[in-house]
Amino acid sequence: MYAVKCYGPCDYKYLTTSHFWGRVHRATRFDPENSDAACRRCHAWVTDTAEGEAWLKAFKEEQLGSHNYTLLELRHHNYQKKDEAMETLVVRELLKTLPDEVSLNEMP
Repeated sequence: MYAVKCYGPCDYKYLTTSHFWGRVHRATRFDPENSDAACRRCHAWVTDTAEGEAWLKAFKEEQLGSHNYTLLELRHHNYQKKDEAMETLVVRELLKTLPDEVSLNEMP
């Protein structure tokens, strides 16, 4: 997960997960390349405005590179049946990769 550049004054206490391809797309729901950290204000901006959506698309293309962006887009278009048990296992494995303590004071 990567931090999205902030659009305005951020409150890092209220970080949210911003899914590039929306949460309803099961194939990329828990894909780390599909999610970024964003404060509530920035998340609303990239979700609710045409300017924000265009910015986010350019950000993801630069972040992932052309090849990986295309692969993410292909994964997004694949159908995946909802499997909550498997999703729980995936999330647990992803959580194991995080440091034991994550301090908001360490954020810029």
